[in-house]
Amino acid sequence: MIFLGRNISYERKQQGMTQEQLAEFSDLTVNYLSKIERGIAKKVSAESLYRISQALKFLWNLSLLKKKHHINSLNKALMKSC
Repeated sequence: MIFLGRNISYERKQQGMTQEQLAEFSDLTVNYLSKIERGIAKKVSAESLYRISQALKFLWNLSLLKKKHHINSLNKALMKSC
């Protein structure tokens, strides 16, 4: 879940959205979205992921395939900063 959350956070920031905006557009609470982005949400439903993806206006499968190299680089950079 951590990588999924990082991808959501990354895409949200790329689009210039705040957590509050994404939460509102996806009909989720800011607290829940924050937990998803940090990878600590206990359960994330397919419906929640669908709402987030619709709010960000991109298809998860295509985005993850296209951004795989960038995400790997991002994850390495994040691991170095920890």
